[in-house]
Amino acid sequence: MKDKAFMSLVGAFFILFVAAIGVIVMNNPTSNVLRAKNSVPSPLKSFVIVFPQVGVAGDVNSSKTPTKIKVSVFLRDVSGNVMPDRSVKITTNPTSAAISPTDTAFTNNIGMAEFSLSSNVAGQVALNATDVASNMSISNIPTLEFTE
Repeated sequence: MKDKAFMSLVGAFFILFVAAIGVIVMNNPTSNVLRAKNSVPSPLKSFVIVFPQVGVAGDVNSSKTPTKIKVSVFLRDVSGNVMPDRSVKITTNPTSAAISPTDTAFTNNIGMAEFSLSSNVAGQVALNATDVASNMSISNIPTLEFTE
């Protein structure tokens, strides 16, 4: 008689154990627990948006005010997840374009860093956006142009 009660008790604990493990796995899947976290941005999944791509070159002291072109850099990891609080540095070629507020900014909670570009010299400008921590440059950045 005691063996039947012991077996029932062991069976009840086994069922509770399986149910508890099921709840833990359903709330926090093991793929997220066991997967290694990659903190390096992907150069192919990160991207840059330039708007507008064509602006007017000018001097703030003249009658022709320069267009401020908005450059938004979005950092993503290899899984496509956003990467907040990352330092991004932007450079231009040629270096005649003025970057404001500075050439380095931190990404916000959606993984975006914003810059404004203006120039007093007409011509095409190539951009380069780099994650400072990993020294990774983003691929496929659009060029922009300043006209007279």
